[in-house]
This record gives sequence, structure tokens and C-alpha cells, in this order.
Amino acid sequence: MKRALLALVLFAALLQVAGLVACSQTASPPASPRLAPEPAIQPGAAPQTVTQLKLYLLSAVSALSPGIALLKVAYDFKDDKTLNGGNNWLGAYLWVFWVIAFIGFTLDKIPGVAHIHHFFEYGVIWLLAYIASTFLNADFSILYGILTGTAAQALRQGLRGGVDAGSGGTTTPLLSTIEDIVTYLAVSWLL
Repeated sequence: MKRALLALVLFAALLQVAGLVACSQTASPPASPRLAPEPAIQPGAAPQTVTQLKLYLLSAVSALSPGIALLKVAYDFKDDKTLNGGNNWLGAYLWVFWVIAFIGFTLDKIPGVAHIHHFFEYGVIWLLAYIASTFLNADFSILYGILTGTAAQALRQGLRGGVDAGSGGTTTPLLSTIEDIVTYLAVSWLL
């Protein structure tokens, strides 16, 4: 199990490095020197709200409690009109994000059920990677966000499975509560 997780993390890291190399090779050639500094944001383009590194961290930390991370992102950006492609649906479907967060919060506290629920959390992590890469105005590949979140979730499942098996499930509510708090604080800091 440890070897499979290590292989998955190494694969995600290699894809990241390959993506950065490919991006640097396809960049336009350097232009002639300019006398005046060029503005960082082109006219008409939406400003970049979150850096690429913070979005990778967001994908990784969302594995701890995907429902809470998704709700926090949707709630923070539901009224932001500078998002790329608009964000009307974030506010319109905020109630769905509340339901997802509540179900995730509740099911993750029940021993045995939490491990089954962790498999369904992958979909929430992938949705969060989609929202982060498309609406938060960052140069962030959906594939890299999905791989980062998936690798972190697989690692979390392995660690939680071992700890819960060793304690007979008594630590499940405590660990889940700690994960919820850390997720909320980390997402608040990242955004």
C-alpha cells in the first residue's frame, strides 16, 4: 500500500515538472526590450486572484475535508464579480454546497462509514479542482489539481485506515474534527 501511494505521489510530481517544462518551452520568444514597464494585467483581462502554488495547496488540503473546502471556496467567491467566466452559479447552488458539507461532516465521524464515504469525496475534490482552475483566474491545470487532490486523499485514506484499525474506530470522530478545523483554517489562509 505504501509503495502504491509513493508511486502515485511521484507520478503527480513528475507530471508537474513535465508540465512546467512544457509550458516554458511553448512560451513566446522574448520581445524587444521596452522602455516603459508593461502593466501586469492586460486591459479587459480578469486579475489573477490566487497564485498557482496556493491552488495546488488548496487541492491538497481539500482532501482533509472536501465538503468544507468546497463550501468555503463557494461562499468566499459567490459575490466576486471579477471571476473568470462569471460566478452566478456559485451563489445559486450554495445550498447544494451546504448539503455536501453537512453530509461529509456527519458521515466522516462514524467509524466504518467514514472509510466508505472517503471514496465519494473524490468527486468533491475533483469539483473543487475544476472550480479553482476555471473560476479563480489562475494558470492551473485541472489535471494537476485532480492528481494533487487524489494523491492527498489516497494518503489520507491509508493513514486514517491504519489509525482507525489500531484504535478500533474510537479516534474517528476526533481525527475527523481535527481535519475539519485544519481544512477551514488552511482554506481561509490560502484564499
